[in-house]
Amino acid sequence: MKSPKGNQRDCWLRDKVREYLEIALDEAHLGYVDGFDMGRCISDPTQYVLNIFCVVAEEERGIAKEL
Repeated sequence: MKSPKGNQRDCWLRDKVREYLEIALDEAHLGYVDGFDMGRCISDPTQYVLNIFCVVAEEERGIAKEL
């Protein structure tokens, strides 16, 4: 990300990632996207990050290499 709130491209990428995650989680019957936040990285305050939060119903299947 280019700034704490993201530029136009960052926001477009955020929306695309959320869209793809929602589709993947729904198709696998694993859960849903529950939100996001954007801001400074704690370990490196000069960097900015996007965190996307997901509610996953089946943890073991959710972290498996293949769904």
